[in-house]
Amino acid sequence: MRIMMILAVCLAMGASAYGQEQFRPTDWGDPVHIEGVPNLYRIDEGVYRSAQPSALGMKNLDSAGFKTVVNLRLFHSDTDEAEGTGLRLMRVPMKAWAPDEQRAAQFFSIVSDPSNRPVLFHCWHGADRTGVMGALYRVVVQGWTKEAAIEEMVNGGYGFHSIWFHLPAWIRDLDVDALKEDFTDDFFQAGVMCPLFRRMPGLVC
Repeated sequence: MRIMMILAVCLAMGASAYGQEQFRPTDWGDPVHIEGVPNLYRIDEGVYRSAQPSALGMKNLDSAGFKTVVNLRLFHSDTDEAEGTGLRLMRVPMKAWAPDEQRAAQFFSIVSDPSNRPVLFHCWHGADRTGVMGALYRVVVQGWTKEAAIEEMVNGGYGFHSIWFHLPAWIRDLDVDALKEDFTDDFFQAGVMCPLFRRMPGLVC
């Protein structure tokens, strides 16, 4: 209840601020304001994306009732920023210049698990690596078309950097159906890990 009340106010503040800007499709991410958590948006019930939270941001996330923070950065952990909080820290190191399906699978095993929600995933800017995982979440979990997900990733106001022009192409070329074949219905409905994860070293089902 506490997190719902806090986030309802934050979403209202974000929506009010954005209302003065250009039209934003209602199914794109909802802007949320939590101090110390830049570029913060809600993309699904209990699923949020952002840029790198500060130490204050981590404390505010903890106070708001968030359970898990997924760090997509390659070399930076959130250990220092989250010190003294009760947040569960998870790392899925990704390269903006070379995303891969195994990392995506690991990402989905975390964000789809209800026990990890509310969950926030982030990189440095919350634009490119975060954008790819956000777009893939739209396609794999929410059933969006690839083009619709790419449109939001690039033009959703998240700060996508055009230097990573290969990222939309990676999404277009990804065999989503092949990825889904390894997922059970329970994976999508209840966050149960699938056979794909059992084949990945270091992951326990």
